[in-house]
Amino acid sequence: MLQAMRDNASSWIIKILLMAVVVAFIFMAFGSYDAQKTSKVATVNKQSISADDYREAYNNLLQRVRQQFGSNLNDEILKMMNLKQQTMDQLITRTLILQEAKKLNLIVSDEELTRTIQDMQYFRENDSFSTVLYEKMLKRVGIAPEQFEKDQRDQMLAQKLQLFITSNIHVSEAEAREWYDWENALVNLNAVQFDPATYTGIEPTEKEIKDHFEQNKNNYKTEPKIKVKYLRFSPETYKKDIQVTNDEIQEYYDSNQAVYSVEQTVEARHILIRLDENAPPEKVEETKTEADRIAKEAREGKKDFSELAKNFSQDSTKDKGGYLGKFVKEAMVKPFSDKAFSMKPGEISDPVRTQFGWHIIKVENIYPASTKTSAEVEPEIRRNLIEEKARNIAYDEAESFFDALLDGDDLSKEAESRNLKVIETDFFTKNQGPADVGDREKFASAAFDLPEAEISDILELEGNYYLIQVAGKIPQQISEFQ
Repeated sequence: MLQAMRDNASSWIIKILLMAVVVAFIFMAFGSYDAQKTSKVATVNKQSISADDYREAYNNLLQRVRQQFGSNLNDEILKMMNLKQQTMDQLITRTLILQEAKKLNLIVSDEELTRTIQDMQYFRENDSFSTVLYEKMLKRVGIAPEQFEKDQRDQMLAQKLQLFITSNIHVSEAEAREWYDWENALVNLNAVQFDPATYTGIEPTEKEIKDHFEQNKNNYKTEPKIKVKYLRFSPETYKKDIQVTNDEIQEYYDSNQAVYSVEQTVEARHILIRLDENAPPEKVEETKTEADRIAKEAREGKKDFSELAKNFSQDSTKDKGGYLGKFVKEAMVKPFSDKAFSMKPGEISDPVRTQFGWHIIKVENIYPASTKTSAEVEPEIRRNLIEEKARNIAYDEAESFFDALLDGDDLSKEAESRNLKVIETDFFTKNQGPADVGDREKFASAAFDLPEAEISDILELEGNYYLIQVAGKIPQQISEFQ
């Protein structure tokens, strides 16, 4: 089927796929504020887009916009950019693309997904993929491995569809030339520079200063300010009442043994005689002879291996006597690792050829793979489980409170009925939120995004969960001339 579509791509494939992105049976679930608390915000060809997906995509988009505009971002720009509609458009387009990829029987295999994730630099340690680092980093940002892998698979599938489409697009010579000419166009300019610093001794009169102010009032506006009421749901509040059973500790240990496992490592030195990967046979033979001679001298023991390394090695470890430290098998190129991990402590190898040249390896020590017992890590597991349970309870409490609210409710009244303490801030600017919250800038950004009296979604800041309601706003004003 795919081959048939490729054969006819130039006439109809692009039109149909692009039309599918634009035209679909999309039933929007927008409505009142209450409606947005339901489990889905849109349906695309009978496939739902959840409120959680929408919130996550919106927050990601908002974060990118903040990074782009920095302190210049204001309510006017946010309104003009219409981020909510942008988010919905992106989610719908993404859903349509994935649906179309599925129709074309495009898939991402488990092997492709694994290879892509293992190649990501964020999860590599000592030049190899680390399962422990992978799990720790995802845990740190609050993403389950299953969700991360699903997102990656979707992204790779979308890329496959894009490649499928673009590989069938033909660019004419005229189009290529036009693009090249535009991209490489040059212009000659003559310029004169006037440096304001060279003009000294200027003393404007009071009238000139006032006239300048009157003509440029918009340049002297104060920053807008708001004050808010907020509830903080802190995991620390719930820790003292949490119990962890021995069965839970054992289950956690069994499910996370990779975290407590240590791979076999080898501690070694080496001497490298460099050789280009594509060297001619005579050069290979010449360097091999030299490496054989050094290996023989090392095994005879007349000179210490580290001294030989300092004299003959041709890499950065020579000053350390060729010392490589401890390493796991995946940390080195395969021929080197295969040899090193087959040797005994104290043994010196024959020269081993890799892409870098000839290596003479001396194994200092071998450290077998091991796994810490559940008893050894029991205190750590107990702390982890208490923290996890406390976070879950704190979030559940915030969610329960949020779900009980109706559009227009006052945060204080509902909090009073539950014996919860509402904190009211002083007025603050967008660049600096109140002092008693975890991430002041993020808190302020979230607060400024809210219409007056509206209650925010649950906001996580440095491990605590917040619900925010705007209690007052001071708009941007022109400063008084003094």
